[in-house]
Amino acid sequence: MSQKLEELVGRADGLYTSAMKHERSRDFSEARRCYLEAADLYVQASRIQQNRESRDHLKRGQQCLEIAKRYAPGVGKSVIPPPPQPVPAIPVAPSKPVPPPDPKKIAPEKPTIDEKKEDVPDFLLIERPNVKLDDVVGMPVVKQIINEVLVYPFTRPELYQAYGKQTSEAVLLYGPPGCGKTFVAKAAAGEGNATFLFVMPYNLLKSGEGETERNIVTAFEFARENSPSIMYFDEFDSLANKKRVKAVNTLLAQMDGLQERPEKSLILASTNKPWEIAPALRRSGRFSKHVLVSPPDLEMRTAIFEKECSSRPVETSVNYIALAGMTEWYSAADIAEVVKLAADIPFREALSSGGQARQVTLADFQQAISQKPSTLGPWFTLAEQQIERSGERDEFKDLLDMIERYKSDMARPPVKIEGKSSGGELPSE
Repeated sequence: MSQKLEELVGRADGLYTSAMKHERSRDFSEARRCYLEAADLYVQASRIQQNRESRDHLKRGQQCLEIAKRYAPGVGKSVIPPPPQPVPAIPVAPSKPVPPPDPKKIAPEKPTIDEKKEDVPDFLLIERPNVKLDDVVGMPVVKQIINEVLVYPFTRPELYQAYGKQTSEAVLLYGPPGCGKTFVAKAAAGEGNATFLFVMPYNLLKSGEGETERNIVTAFEFARENSPSIMYFDEFDSLANKKRVKAVNTLLAQMDGLQERPEKSLILASTNKPWEIAPALRRSGRFSKHVLVSPPDLEMRTAIFEKECSSRPVETSVNYIALAGMTEWYSAADIAEVVKLAADIPFREALSSGGQARQVTLADFQQAISQKPSTLGPWFTLAEQQIERSGERDEFKDLLDMIERYKSDMARPPVKIEGKSSGGELPSE
């Protein structure tokens, strides 16, 4: 199937689904519009050469046209059967007292989105995050952009309308792995009190002809029907890379649909390989905001150590600021692994000796750090090579600047930490 054919059929299927939704809500004029647009797209698809399903597409277009005729002005409401009139009840004296209804037999209320598990596609995870942007340590620039693009359109829509600001922009988070991109995405949804739709690309990608593109349409329709929502694409490069032309075109068409009919459904995506994403999606008007999520700074690393150690028996003398100084250029995931390795040392000692477990000491953390180097070094090397190969140095200048800072820091002599106090200043180099 050609690229243009996939796009036409994908858009037509989406409009057909929207038309049925408007029928159920008895918005007949909007249903008629969607049916007419779908009919036109199906007919266009049927005329494309080498379309093996030409007859089926033409038949679908004719069906949409026939349904649209029912909803012509002054006609639409009459074709829907009116609700039945209630039949007057004949009063009958009860022969015995009527017992109260059994609570177990009372019809349940309409299920919420979290309860309709069987209706949720297998490539979507749905949640209402209970984290906010205040829970994200540091990242002031990232939080400002997230607020302006993804939070305030939900909480201050009148302000955006007054200044003619677009409320359907999409944000692409990129940077080294394990640095909190998914956590920031959840915090954005929690801040805007929006449904968080986690799109799992490896479940969405299918090998059958047109299946991936239909799944993309389904995901966007689900987001519209459950607005306000933030649709989050993790590992976006696996779905939107330059080789997946059909999937990219379907994404472009669906994102254009959100801009034409904004329903408070916004898009957030993250990637560790931004150079692999199709340029058509990275340009202004699609993912118009590109946000580099950097490795945690000293303050953030300190907070991560405190959080990871809060549920473990750590000596009070352990200085978390000192540990943060020892783990420069470590990702958040790297630090979590360091804490786990440090706690494993006394844990295994207790298992092998049968004695009482001791607390985790600074020496345990130092041993764990020596066993667990940062994972960012190999990633920086790969990123620099791929950016050079892509010829997009200007596009990723901020990332290349970060890599240069990393190289400069790695060329310096390592910092030796001797202090064990829980307070005070960091030891000097």
